[in-house]
Amino acid sequence: MSLLLALCLMLPVAALAEKADPTNTPEVTAEVTAEPTTEAETETETEPETESEADAPAVNYFATLKLKDLYGNDFDASVFDGKPAMLNIWTDWCGYCLEEMPALNRLAETYKDKITLVGLYPEGVTVTQEGAVELVQDKIDAGLAIYEDLGITYPTLVPDQTLLYHMYYSDLRVGGYPTTWFVGGDGMIYHIEGTAHSEEDWITLIDAVLDYMEEQGVAAVP
Repeated sequence: MSLLLALCLMLPVAALAEKADPTNTPEVTAEVTAEPTTEAETETETEPETESEADAPAVNYFATLKLKDLYGNDFDASVFDGKPAMLNIWTDWCGYCLEEMPALNRLAETYKDKITLVGLYPEGVTVTQEGAVELVQDKIDAGLAIYEDLGITYPTLVPDQTLLYHMYYSDLRVGGYPTTWFVGGDGMIYHIEGTAHSEEDWITLIDAVLDYMEEQGVAAVP
């Protein structure tokens, strides 16, 4: 499989400048899986679930990820199990992404007990014709230079093949940068924010999403 991380997937720059109303109630609830169901699989008859299978808790996809950060360190994805997360998807050429990163860095510390903030950097990898995921070292270096210049301390992760699939081919596909996924403690995505924000607007949005998650019973355990 070959993934073209193409500019045709991006919205016009003017569209990214438009600010979404951060007071809107979150509308997106989506389950993310490691192996997306194909059309053929949906047409195949399956055995009815047993009572034990029906009662079994759903697997938190994000908590099962095995990823590395920009520095090549293993990331402990267990932090996603039972605790909300903000996954901020960015690129090194996106001015809006870089402009909001210092504010996100401060918010990562302010909200650390309620939500885990991490970056996702899809430009750091490519997928070969054979389907293998390979690092793009010059892009990794560019991301590291940005981190050091801005003094960013929250981790940015390099996606694997399944995350790349969701970013570019599933219903969750990214329409422009930055895009932020709000994930509940159950591994479901409860809100997708497709634009950058000021620190004040991020606070309003984060509080609204966390309140919604608390109503759904998927906020951080006290």
